[in-house]
Amino acid sequence: MPTSVPLREQGERMAFCETYFDAVGAQVVYLADGYREVRLPLDVDKELTDRPFFWLWAEKTHQKIEPTTLRLSFTEEAKRREDARLAAEHQLHLEKNPRRIRTSECLRRRPRRSSSRSAVFV
Repeated sequence: MPTSVPLREQGERMAFCETYFDAVGAQVVYLADGYREVRLPLDVDKELTDRPFFWLWAEKTHQKIEPTTLRLSFTEEAKRREDARLAAEHQLHLEKNPRRIRTSECLRRRPRRSSSRSAVFV
């Protein structure tokens, strides 16, 4: 008797993720067809992201950590669509908030002279 392999279908994967993130108290940030964005609670973030040194540093220095937003695409079409949406949002943000670069912030690399007097950039 053949057995079905769990989480083969897109709908099964989405249902599993929705059930899991609902159970752990993750906040749904954005929903679209075949795509989800969820903000993870800090305890779940620690379990899923595997950043032990970061969390050690954050706890020892009492840093306020922004929760991780996890972006899940369940189809290639959803990934392309949402990548384009995020790129457009980012471009709009850059246009609304231009950053002026001061001369003191720029890194200037000057050529170092070698014995043969040709310019070498380091």
